Amino acid sequence: MLQSLIKLAYTYWPSLYKKRYYKTLNSLSTGNYQCEPELLFIHQVLQSDSVFIDIGTNKGIYLYQAEKVIRTGKIYGFEPNQSLVNYIQPLFPNVKLFPLAVSSQTGTSVLHIPKKGDGLQDTRASLEDMGDAVEKIEIQTITLDDWAEKEKVSKIDVVKIDVEGHEFDTIKGCKTILETIKPTFIIEIELRHAHYPIKDIFDFIIGFGYEVFYFDRKTLSLQPFEVSLMADFQKDEYLNNFNTYINNFIFVPKEQNQKMLLEEEEGLTIVEPDVYKTLSSNNDLIVRCLEYIRIHIKDILKDEDTSAYLISGHDASIGNYPMLGMKSELDYFVIDDTIDKWLRSLGGVDEILKKSTELESITWEELKELKVYPKESELRTHNS
Repeated sequence: MLQSLIKLAYTYWPSLYKKRYYKTLNSLSTGNYQCEPELLFIHQVLQSDSVFIDIGTNKGIYLYQAEKVIRTGKIYGFEPNQSLVNYIQPLFPNVKLFPLAVSSQTGTSVLHIPKKGDGLQDTRASLEDMGDAVEKIEIQTITLDDWAEKEKVSKIDVVKIDVEGHEFDTIKGCKTILETIKPTFIIEIELRHAHYPIKDIFDFIIGFGYEVFYFDRKTLSLQPFEVSLMADFQKDEYLNNFNTYINNFIFVPKEQNQKMLLEEEEGLTIVEPDVYKTLSSNNDLIVRCLEYIRIHIKDILKDEDTSAYLISGHDASIGNYPMLGMKSELDYFVIDDTIDKWLRSLGGVDEILKKSTELESITWEELKELKVYPKESELRTHNS
């Protein structure tokens, strides 16, 4: 009876089915983890308009976590095992799944699926040699660079890679993306699965201007990682214990890390109001609009305790650009949605430009020098 109900939920009520199927996610709020704690980091790093790529989707737990955050962005998944694709696609109709393996070359390869009893261990399949007790299936491969060019994808925020030992080949097929788009990478790397000198993959990615971190289970924040400590993180006695065994490593471009540090050290929530597309790359006009929003932020949010700052930010694909930083107890999505609704109620960006004509705003060049405006002392003086 229970199995029949589960099948009905899978077909007709996928949201309920997913809530039950991915119930190990409930442990993320307890501190006694029954799934990868890096799933918490997904909610820290993704935003509503983010583009997330899941390479090695398996049964889709990262897709499930990502779709809770991403509203206007895109989610893509890669899974070469067709049986898994068939299983998860009905659960994620808004995710574009590709039945491909992401590798260092575009072409064909062989997927090795371990045998277990009378069946197959689908979730442990790999392109790497796994001995004789496997079923071998010919599959299509593609480099992520080729895929991005073919699909005309130029914005990628986070890439998660879990490919059972094939991660170095996967990342070698991302050279253009590493050089230009520079997303954050979450990569499973294990000594027990690696068929290459473990230091090589770290050095390869670092060479593109990245820094390496792990997700600390106690502080729930990124901490710098040294590859020389790998064996200490993956002791045999830690295996299968999500609280102690660390096999996911986060690679963050240096400029993005600076933004994360700004958020962490200054306690700022970074917000990017809907003004950039209209004003293109005219950063002086963007600064003027953001300054108008900044000085009205308490009225906009109806919150006297919120403070706003102009920030000089950076993106690898477009360079430096202005944005807003908030000190507020309000949720990011509340702030973002409220500002966008306020913009629309005024008549959009053009109307703000008219209203801000007489505004004494700093220039973009001045903001680049200051990094943050106003300074905390100036803000206190202004508010007193």
